[in-house]
Amino acid sequence: MKVRPGEHITEGTVLAVLWPPGELNDDLRGSACRAVRIGRARTPLEDVEFAALLLEEMAVRALSPSTNDPYTAINALDSLASGLVMLAGRRMPSPYRYDHEGRLRVIAPAVSFIHVLDHLLDAMRIYAVEHPTVLHRTLELVAQVGAVCQDRALRVRMETHVGRLVEAFSATSPQDRDLEALAEHAVRVRASLLGSQQRRLGSGDD
Repeated sequence: MKVRPGEHITEGTVLAVLWPPGELNDDLRGSACRAVRIGRARTPLEDVEFAALLLEEMAVRALSPSTNDPYTAINALDSLASGLVMLAGRRMPSPYRYDHEGRLRVIAPAVSFIHVLDHLLDAMRIYAVEHPTVLHRTLELVAQVGAVCQDRALRVRMETHVGRLVEAFSATSPQDRDLEALAEHAVRVRASLLGSQQRRLGSGDD
């Protein structure tokens, strides 16, 4: 498969490559085409990224100057935290699909959890930068995900995002007390990410 659920395609887009070429026929091509459904809009049923983007969009729209509703943004982050914690605690599916005899039949690109989390945290850094309460909830989300995450590289990536959030907020010239509170919160979150990593290393999970 050259595309995954939720990707936008246009006429002529290559959906899949069949192999080996010498064994292709019209029946096989027809079966492959019938296995793919093309719709007019994304749906969250098989598209995890889209489900996260819907909630992210809700948070971003709530933070627009015309709306200025940080509490709706926090509610959206609450829902995102629940879903991301569930995903972080699970093993992501392999792109390799085998038949009942163990033969590789399909290679299907999968959604990257890091990509979903990066997109969310970058959005909060940009659109929530003048909303300390939303930034605090974003840090809590990072701590919640980090508490169940077994991927060392992902925890390091989250720690980098924590620093970027504080840096972006400090560039808005906030009141000293607000900046101090966010920086202190960031220190605790970084410590929790490091603690999660140490516990995982000690237990032999990594």
